Amino acid sequence: MFNYMKNYNDNFVKEIEKCFTFNIKSLSYCFFTITLFAIFSLFVVKETETTFIVRFGKVIRQINKAGIYVKTPLIDNTVTFDKRILQVYSPAKEVIASDQKRLIVDAYAKYKIVDTKKFYENMRNEQGANIRVSSMLDSIMRQVVATNPLSSFLTTQRSQMMENIQTLLAEQTKEFGINIIDVRIIREAIFKRMKTEREKEAQELRSQGKQEATIIMASANKEAKEIRSVAQREASKIMGKADAEVIKIHSRAFSKDPKFYEFYKTLEIYKNTLPKQKIIISTKDNDFLQRIKKDQFSN
Repeated sequence: MFNYMKNYNDNFVKEIEKCFTFNIKSLSYCFFTITLFAIFSLFVVKETETTFIVRFGKVIRQINKAGIYVKTPLIDNTVTFDKRILQVYSPAKEVIASDQKRLIVDAYAKYKIVDTKKFYENMRNEQGANIRVSSMLDSIMRQVVATNPLSSFLTTQRSQMMENIQTLLAEQTKEFGINIIDVRIIREAIFKRMKTEREKEAQELRSQGKQEATIIMASANKEAKEIRSVAQREASKIMGKADAEVIKIHSRAFSKDPKFYEFYKTLEIYKNTLPKQKIIISTKDNDFLQRIKKDQFSN
């Protein structure tokens, strides 16, 4: 009897253990299933977002209110767009104004998605929209800048330029479901470019000035050299004529009194060849000595 009761209790305990084990496995399976369902089926929409449920590439539902929503797992996908104002930058680039002045400008545009379905059909996502809008902004900015001089960036005309760019950009992007709110050209880039341009122009002017100064100096030196050459030639001619005239006068004067001419020439020889305290050696019958002797005796 005791053995029978013992076997009965053991069998009862085993049955209870089997049931408990089965329940734990069932709960684990249920929990795992619920977790997978939550991961692949539930999604959250924020206040600042608009979400599409897309099935096989087609939008089947648009959600604008914040909350937790359910989608069919493995079949449906969600695409989320920001309701807030978005901003796209146009990188710095060189553009040419109407006065052929070159400047580097960078700009930005602010836009908002107003027709989410149209935006999705044309742009697919915000990254694609930023690329398209940036490219359009580049093209329009070049077009508008090319019709205005560089000085217009520093006057009230600058605001009108921004409005023109915004209007043209809004017209081109209207079909994409977005609204252009603002467009701005960053002022600092203009000032920096203008400073560089002015420094370049100043350097070019200094270089041109030095070049012109060199040309003027070379021309002046050449002209001065020519003037000196002409003056020297004229002076040589005048001196030649003067010497010729002197010779003629001497010739006429000395032809009238040859002895006086001979005496004059002798004095010149004395002056040039007989400085003081000089000794010369010659023969007795030398004409030069005879002339000296005569002069000495006469003195």
